[in-house]
Amino acid sequence: MLNQLVNAVVAAVLLVTALLAALVFNGSVQRLRAVHEMEDQLQVYRLALSAVEHVSAERGPMNAALGRPGQFAPALDAARRKTDVSLEALRRGAAACNSCQLGPYEFAAIESELQQARMQVQNLLTQAVAQRDPTQMSLAIDRMIGVVDLEFRLIDQLGQSLQRLAPEIAAPVNRARLAARLRESAGRLGSKLTVALATRRDLSSAERQAVAELLGRIRQLSELLQTSIPAGQGTGDEARAFGRVADIYFGQGMAYFDATLERMAQQRGPSPAEFADAYVPSLAPMVALRDLETHLAQSRLAALQDRAWWVLTGVLVATLSLATLLAVGVVMLNRRLLSPLLDTVHRLIGLTQEDTTFTPLAPAQRRRGYARELRTIFAALRHLEELLQRSIHVRRERDALIARLHVLAGTDHLTGLPNRRTFEQRLLQAGAESGGQMLALIMFDIDHFKQINDQHGHEVGDQLLRQFADRLRSTLHRPDQTARIGGEEFVVFQAVARPAEAMALAEHLRSALSRPFSIPDHGTMAVTASFGVALTRQNAKLHTHELLRRADQALYRAKRAGRNRCEMADFDVSAYTSRLEGEAARLQ
Repeated sequence: MLNQLVNAVVAAVLLVTALLAALVFNGSVQRLRAVHEMEDQLQVYRLALSAVEHVSAERGPMNAALGRPGQFAPALDAARRKTDVSLEALRRGAAACNSCQLGPYEFAAIESELQQARMQVQNLLTQAVAQRDPTQMSLAIDRMIGVVDLEFRLIDQLGQSLQRLAPEIAAPVNRARLAARLRESAGRLGSKLTVALATRRDLSSAERQAVAELLGRIRQLSELLQTSIPAGQGTGDEARAFGRVADIYFGQGMAYFDATLERMAQQRGPSPAEFADAYVPSLAPMVALRDLETHLAQSRLAALQDRAWWVLTGVLVATLSLATLLAVGVVMLNRRLLSPLLDTVHRLIGLTQEDTTFTPLAPAQRRRGYARELRTIFAALRHLEELLQRSIHVRRERDALIARLHVLAGTDHLTGLPNRRTFEQRLLQAGAESGGQMLALIMFDIDHFKQINDQHGHEVGDQLLRQFADRLRSTLHRPDQTARIGGEEFVVFQAVARPAEAMALAEHLRSALSRPFSIPDHGTMAVTASFGVALTRQNAKLHTHELLRRADQALYRAKRAGRNRCEMADFDVSAYTSRLEGEAARLQ
């Protein structure tokens, strides 16, 4: 019987080894399949980057054609053909990639928007140059830019999927996307001059503001690219490729761009075609950097595939070796250790039962004792599993309770709005952001709310507060920027470009909240609210209590002035205005 038991143990061990080997082998095969899927996704990612480049490059001859007489533009037609070819290649690649999860409706939206933009351009080209409406030209250019934005959604989706599936290629994939974004932003910067160049005038203030925003975006992308290339690591080709971008675009291209701005201010700017011929070639190093990064990602995927094959081979060899060693080892252990081990287990069980006597087991007794010890062990394991399941359940309930308590700690229980503590945290975060704008804090409360409670009861007052909060949420674009900080007192913050915007927002809220509320069993009830507005600069050291105090003072001024009105706290805008004037002077 003991030999049969040994044989059964050997068979069980070999079976377990075979199952483990099958699991590891299956994991290695799945890894190889995942690498193949990532290669397919990377190919579609490269096609998407190429399609973005061609749509962006199409704006060059399009801008040139808008400044020339006539509707026949061979360079524009050639660029459009290249764009169509690249989009068709992207469509086919996405259809062949089962893991990309890109539907045909996404490409239909891109192509529809592209055709509409081209039709707008073609309608302009049929007109004489002097009759082309600058507003329509600007709309046509913006619509072409919108096509690129739609394509970048696909690129972002594919890039996030690649970075999630293969962290080893996350860095070059991200740098390729940044390089494509940089090339597109640089192209948009040139497009912002097209209308002014075509109409032989200087930039308007709105156009200068747009140029300033694009310059900031370009600087930001350049810094992100530069910092993402590790110093002294990688192939060195990336640093050299970025150096070419710095020399050719940020050196020659931006020098020509600045010179063009000076010439436009003197009413002697170049034509859109002349500008495109001189400016667009400086964007080529960005495309070269993008292609270098995608090639690096492809090389790393190839290395992953090689590694997966080696792992698969190693698993097979190790499995066979392990199975052989286990079989030999189990046989030896059964022959030399099984009987002493069973006796030892028998002795330990006796000791736990306070039986200090020990008699070696006979073969028949050992067989029955072995089965009994297994049952004991399995029962203990089942008990341990129950304890672990209870522990996991208790931990999950605790985590859910902690999360719920965290939400409740930051939420007003009556209205569901954030409370004062949460509001102050978000206000501090918004104040620290560098948006180049002002931060408006609007504090307001319901007029004569105590009379409502006294006349109708606190339950009606609570219903009114809940409906007041619901309407406030539906009126604001960002409901997370509001809070209830007192009984009938509420606050809202928002970034604004000028003080008038803050007052306009307050007036909008006052008008929306003055519409009657329907209170069950009490009919309609009309209330008014008084508003106090305080302003501060973003990216400055924000003192929330001081800002709330100023808004509260303005609120009380509104109360004293008759209620149902908006008042603004004093705000020194001279520093803010000086900074804006400095930006405008730098652009000139």
